[in-house]
Amino acid sequence: MADKEKSAVNISTFMGIESVDIMAAVAKAGNYLAAGGFVEQEYVASMIRREKLRSTYIGRGIAISHGMPGSEIFIQKTGICVLQFPKGLQYGGGMVYLLIGLAINPEEDDVFFSKLSDILEDKVLLNKLFVTEDKKFFHDVFNQN
Repeated sequence: MADKEKSAVNISTFMGIESVDIMAAVAKAGNYLAAGGFVEQEYVASMIRREKLRSTYIGRGIAISHGMPGSEIFIQKTGICVLQFPKGLQYGGGMVYLLIGLAINPEEDDVFFSKLSDILEDKVLLNKLFVTEDKKFFHDVFNQN
């Protein structure tokens, strides 16, 4: 069973998830966002349509799942969930270890993408995030200013 903890900045983490196929993982991320009150169920369907249309894999073991253009109307409040798959998910030519479910208003995305950029630059940090069982470490990384 995945272990969940919420941070003060609306980032929910779900660690130690068993590997599934990518569409099931996207649905799981969307359902976590919906269960947290961040999105309406229509946003989850939009995330799945988006993934079928074009991959959200960005490389370095990370995919950022989000809705189709126009689906912002189904976002109730900004929220991010990070699903950790320590054994990875086979995804095209690569492996995904962190799937990020994103429900964020465009005017609020600068902080998130700036932080993600910092994380992506540190290969040692990324490798630790892929397998850590330390919730505090995980949250500290994503919540540093």
